[in-house]
Amino acid sequence: MKKDGQDIRPPKERRRSPRLRVGVPFASPPLRKTVLSVNLAKTGCFLPVKDWGEPGETLTLFMDLPDVGAVPVRSRIVHREGGGTGIEFVSLSPEDMKKYYEFLDLFLNETDLSLKG
Repeated sequence: MKKDGQDIRPPKERRRSPRLRVGVPFASPPLRKTVLSVNLAKTGCFLPVKDWGEPGETLTLFMDLPDVGAVPVRSRIVHREGGGTGIEFVSLSPEDMKKYYEFLDLFLNETDLSLKG
């Protein structure tokens, strides 16, 4: 849609999965720091820290899921902006991935979305 020759459509969403405003503790043992996520998605999260590395760097974080415990997540820093850091999940064990998706589905079912597929 155009108005006065300019495209007024909202920008196309680049995210691969919906974001949920859920605070889950993430720990970085080498930095001896734990923070709550600002949001979570199937493929990553946003953390309110700027000092955990530079975009492109990889690190292992520990996500503390309720009723599951600390889950190691190999992660990559995607961007830093505002007051935090965008994290992409690079590797989770199949068992931990299943637990994580089940945790997210608890929230997604309330909003009528799905992570399946």
